[in-house]
Amino acid sequence: MVSQKLSYGVYVIVENADLYQEVLGGLSGVAELKLVGSSGGVPDRTFPVDLLIFAATAENGARRGLEALRRSPGWALTPVLVVLPRSPHRLTPPECDHLLTLPLSGFEFRAALKALTPIRACLERYPPISAALDEKAAREITLLRFLHSRDLSQVMPGRDETSPYGYRLAWADALLRVAPGQGLMEMNRLAREGLLEAEVVDYVPLCPTCEDFRLACRQVCPGCQSPRWRRTPTIQHYSCGHVAPQTAFVRRDRYVCPKCSKELRHIGVDYAKPGEVLLCEVCGGTFQEPELSCLCIRCGAVFPPDRTRPLAIQRFSLSPQGVEAALLGLHTRLGLEEVLHHFLNIYSFPFFQAYLDLELKRCDRYRRQASLIRLAIRNLEELEGQLGVGGKMLLVKELQEIIGSHTRQTDLVTVSPHREILLLLPETEAAQAQTVVDRLVQRSREVLSFPLDFSCQILPLPGSGEAEALKHALLTGP
Repeated sequence: MVSQKLSYGVYVIVENADLYQEVLGGLSGVAELKLVGSSGGVPDRTFPVDLLIFAATAENGARRGLEALRRSPGWALTPVLVVLPRSPHRLTPPECDHLLTLPLSGFEFRAALKALTPIRACLERYPPISAALDEKAAREITLLRFLHSRDLSQVMPGRDETSPYGYRLAWADALLRVAPGQGLMEMNRLAREGLLEAEVVDYVPLCPTCEDFRLACRQVCPGCQSPRWRRTPTIQHYSCGHVAPQTAFVRRDRYVCPKCSKELRHIGVDYAKPGEVLLCEVCGGTFQEPELSCLCIRCGAVFPPDRTRPLAIQRFSLSPQGVEAALLGLHTRLGLEEVLHHFLNIYSFPFFQAYLDLELKRCDRYRRQASLIRLAIRNLEELEGQLGVGGKMLLVKELQEIIGSHTRQTDLVTVSPHREILLLLPETEAAQAQTVVDRLVQRSREVLSFPLDFSCQILPLPGSGEAEALKHALLTGP
């Protein structure tokens, strides 16, 4: 579905005033693009911005600006249109969402807007990322949403000498706020968790000590591992049969056999040169072939090639589970109770406690009756190991429908710290609460895709003890 928005708020980021005038001239011919602000750097997230325009004098400046935008949580997913004086060498989508070169025109801006509209439409459909996620997990969901909103069927890392692995996805590093190249390691982990699909395209040998790809392969002496060796002819003394490097026979300006001390005068008569040998200049040893050794340029470690750590370089795409996580704003690492908080129309536990305290006082003062239902799911841990994000979401939506159809707007629902579902029913006696529970359990058996093993306790209010004792019981569990 394409967004029906008639106008788009545009924020312009420029490196100098001349570029600003160029961009402003192009924007003036496009009525649906409304300028809401401009600056020379990353703006505050207080503007109603649908599109960022980043105008730079050179490709490197554009790449630095894009990295800063992607690292900012408020702008990470916002479509970015890059303006440069000339076509770049390496800057391509998805690092930037669209690219224009000077001079600009209204026609080019309209074409860019048409190309970026699907991204905007996709972003508008996303719900907020679950508040239960920590910053790292939230950034991982942002990465999944970047892949999904840009409709990236596959992304292939590019060779980059600034990465310790020799490959990098610069925009992934920025979205995840990690060092150059580390985004690949994080995406490998997301693939193991099932959020991404990965296919090996290359292997890079890394240093076993510091895990860097910058290795120098050297031919060294097998005896002392020195790279200082040279080729030298050998001499065979016919008389005694001694064979050694030519350097061993040299005495000033003549050849003398080091074994029998006879002078060698005529080649072919006294001696022959049957071939060459490799001579180490450090230990003096001779050998036919050198050994291969690796030197890490970064940490200086020396090791044989079979000790390198091969790193698989993979191309990535969203898995079906990753698409679910992007669309829902949830992570596979979320527990079922956190998914409950995200989807059920429930209150926070501290608010529930405060309201329960007030309800106890109200019941006591006005001689009213209320009930507290404690629902525990005994097979919750078993389900945790079986359900991915999609399964948890389906289960919670079914629970939402069941609870919503059997409770009133005045009833309060929460999830306790030890994973009980609590329902506070004002103006409800214990017998009525038992009817609600019976209907909930019966309906769950008919509807739920994943059968839940409920245990239930109904507490009449007042009559369940003092407020503090009751709240303590809810905190410690049954």
